[in-house]
Amino acid sequence: MSGKTRQKLKLTHPGRILRDEFMKPVGLSARALAKALYEPVATVKPILESQSAISAEMAVLLTVYFGTSDRFWIDLQSHYDLQVAKDRLRAQAARIVPRPHDRTLFAELVESMTQMNEIVRGERAASREFHVDALGVKALRSKLRLSQPKFAQLLHVDVGTLRNWEQGQREPTGPAKALLTAISRDPTHVLKALAAA
Repeated sequence: MSGKTRQKLKLTHPGRILRDEFMKPVGLSARALAKALYEPVATVKPILESQSAISAEMAVLLTVYFGTSDRFWIDLQSHYDLQVAKDRLRAQAARIVPRPHDRTLFAELVESMTQMNEIVRGERAASREFHVDALGVKALRSKLRLSQPKFAQLLHVDVGTLRNWEQGQREPTGPAKALLTAISRDPTHVLKALAAA
């Protein structure tokens, strides 16, 4: 058996694994799975027929239903997608000349990641922190005279996420936190830019 044939045999769509390894042994139909997940059959069936990928949302539902790890379904889908992309782009990738590494930059990136992990583990204090409190998010939205749906749309977040921020159940992080800070400092220009996007 050639290496290419072995690779083809190993590459199985996650939907087929779901169907053959999790559903068939217990006699679970597409309709029954869809009902158990509170999803339309039209969402589940293409996955089982290897025509659609397992999304992050579907992975969450499958994890709860089948009791697998959080990463199981996403890892299956990522592995499959990567192998398909490698097969599809093999000739193009072979023509690319790799760029030489800047060893200093790479060392700085590694050091930065090491420091980040130390901060996360509580072994090092962060050099700077930004806090956006729940009342601040609600006050900012009120000051701008925007409804929750409109403000959420401008921020490109779900309305439920915005509500969680305003109720203090969650705190904005990453780009959302930076965007809220920018809006609070210069609402006119930032909102104008967001509306144009």
